[in-house]
Amino acid sequence: MKAAATCACFVSWLSGIWLLEQISLFWPELKGVNTTLLIALLVTVGWFLRKLSQQPSLLSYGWRMREICGEFQDEYLRTSFQRATSRAFYLMTLIAFIGLVTPDVVAKFTDPAVLSNQLFPLLILLSGNLSFYLQLRGVLDDSADETSTGAAD
Repeated sequence: MKAAATCACFVSWLSGIWLLEQISLFWPELKGVNTTLLIALLVTVGWFLRKLSQQPSLLSYGWRMREICGEFQDEYLRTSFQRATSRAFYLMTLIAFIGLVTPDVVAKFTDPAVLSNQLFPLLILLSGNLSFYLQLRGVLDDSADETSTGAAD
């Protein structure tokens, strides 16, 4: 669960930064935006590499066949993981549909150069992974609270 949350957070940060980079192409007068985004990208990669050095097996979690098939030791974790996956999937599908329709509407009524070709795929990645991360983060916070409450009793 922690590995999935960490990786979803990392992909959310990366896609968010790249999405901001695509949006910032429409602001040519702001010269410091690219430098700021590059620094944010380096900080994000540095954070992930630090997590990876603290926990070297981070990349192997979640890739075992039983975890891919949704088999967890705890029923609460399994249902929470399934709920987070479902919510992320539906959100990504909704944004993908909007991303399919919006360029046609923009091309019909305005200049097609207004939209970048990478805008909606990055928005799909950001929304799905952010939703997945926030849902799993809530589950991890709930399980940590239950563990600390159980230990205090």
